[in-house]
Amino acid sequence: MAAWHSLRVYRLSLAAALCCAALAGCATRPDAEALLPVASAAAAGKTVAIYVATTRAPDPANPAAFGAGRASGLSYARYQISLP
Repeated sequence: MAAWHSLRVYRLSLAAALCCAALAGCATRPDAEALLPVASAAAAGKTVAIYVATTRAPDPANPAAFGAGRASGLSYARYQISLP
């Protein structure tokens, strides 16, 4: 009986994990405003440069972002972020 119970718990755990993964895929994509810098009253942190290489095409509406389309070549960008 213990082996049957263990198999049932495993199957329920697997089903729950698959349901969570499927629901996570239903989330909407953040819009371009999610990457815009905002003024913050928090204490200043260390500013570092992040270098990016991507095969995504630049977004025509926002030149600082990349869109969903593929580019014919590799594109490079540098972003400055602040670490707390």
